[in-house]
Amino acid sequence: MIVANSAFIALGSNLEDPPERLMDALAAILIHPSVGLVRWSSIYETKPWGYVDQPDFCDAVCQIETDLAPMELLRVMQQLEVELGRAPVEVKWGPRRIDMDLLLYGERVVHEPSLDIPHPLMREREFVLAPLVEIAPELCDPVSGEKYADDLQRVQQPGDVVRILPPPELSALQERATFSLLSHSPEETANLGAAIASLSPGNMSVALIGPLGAGKTHLTQGLARGLGIGEPITSPTFLLHKTYESAIRLHHFDFYRLESEDDLESIGFFDFQAQDVSAVVVVEWAEKFLDALEPPVLIITISPQADESRRIEIRGRGVSVEWLRQLREKVAAQ
Repeated sequence: MIVANSAFIALGSNLEDPPERLMDALAAILIHPSVGLVRWSSIYETKPWGYVDQPDFCDAVCQIETDLAPMELLRVMQQLEVELGRAPVEVKWGPRRIDMDLLLYGERVVHEPSLDIPHPLMREREFVLAPLVEIAPELCDPVSGEKYADDLQRVQQPGDVVRILPPPELSALQERATFSLLSHSPEETANLGAAIASLSPGNMSVALIGPLGAGKTHLTQGLARGLGIGEPITSPTFLLHKTYESAIRLHHFDFYRLESEDDLESIGFFDFQAQDVSAVVVVEWAEKFLDALEPPVLIITISPQADESRRIEIRGRGVSVEWLRQLREKVAAQ
């Protein structure tokens, strides 16, 4: 990525464990291939602003670097909000699971129907200024040239904005790095498997989670196709395990009929993990014994939707953020 511009994004949440939602948002930004996460603030608890009949908010600010234009960056942020579970807000400034506001984009001044930079209300909002000044104490408004630290002193009210948590550790964000997508057909689900295969996933386990008919086997078929395996791939529900030969060997397991880790031992699962370290191990119904899979593990949860599409959530355990960024980029290009 050719980095051209620095930008600042405000994050807010007051639903469903807000500090956790902010960490999810930072992790989602961390993993996006078009955005580089530079620094981020502590987490602040703040009184509601504009519409007071709602729970207190948690707020933070992060600095990013990107070569996206401002409107492109806005669209990425809106996409991330949806992936993170944001629903339409019924009341202006009302409660929300996650909110992302683009505050600043270099020294640019932008006035578009859907975007104003600098954010027109940021200089009056202590819950924006406190975390912003924490990570950029010398930053100045690109219009007036005045320091945001002076704005913060002007608007501060005792007790309205309280620092409750230090900046999350990078390792904590890496552990929860997640992205999601919608698949509208079995072929689209299979294409995700092919994208995984294109990144040479040897020495990796792929844990597939989802109900019957979700598309776990379709994804495995796409992965096998990407590895150059020509023979048909079927769910090994009754065989429990099947191996397919290619330049990168594929071990396909199904945990559906297993009851305990003793069953894993009996089918030789631990031996495959320990001895065939260059292979890909794919496990359907992995949720039954997820902790038994040695890192690196790509954890894929497939959730059928009311319109028959599939929401697919992808996260890693012991998988590098750079690898996940590459996967996201591959999927977006399909």
